[in-house]
Amino acid sequence: DAPALAVGGAVALVGGADLVMHDSVISGNSTTFAGGALFAMGANDFSGGLVDAGSFEITDSSFTANHIDQNGEDPSSPGQGVAILTYGPGGNITRSVFSNNVINDAPPEPAFIEGLRGALEFILADLPINFVSSEISGNTIALRPGVYSEGAGVYCYGGATPLTITNTTIS
Repeated sequence: DAPALAVGGAVALVGGADLVMHDSVISGNSTTFAGGALFAMGANDFSGGLVDAGSFEITDSSFTANHIDQNGEDPSSPGQGVAILTYGPGGNITRSVFSNNVINDAPPEPAFIEGLRGALEFILADLPINFVSSEISGNTIALRPGVYSEGAGVYCYGGATPLTITNTTIS
């Protein structure tokens, strides 16, 4: 039996749903796979394309102390996007903080997987993603020997993702 892969520790949006979040605190949430705080996935036509990507608008909000405890449970599925993982949606993040979020994949066994992705992960987005006047800091990935990580702060993959970062601290 394969272990269940949990997504969206606080919020899970699927099927092209839109999200508007203002003045919110998302803290202390967890999952075992993706989107420790927020998971958003567009509607898929199951032929490799998105029918409705959905969108997000996040303003004056904080995502802190969320975590993914992967612990090598599924060798084919590394922990991804501990604060936010989007698969398709584009949107805007303004005056928001993403800090002290952690992906834990550090049990003593030998490494099963390679490549863990950090606090914010954007996959196959065709719509613009904009960060304005925000902070991405202190996010970490705890790894077993032999496992590598990519983008503990921001990781963007695939599609024609136009990512714009303005007046934002990444540390």
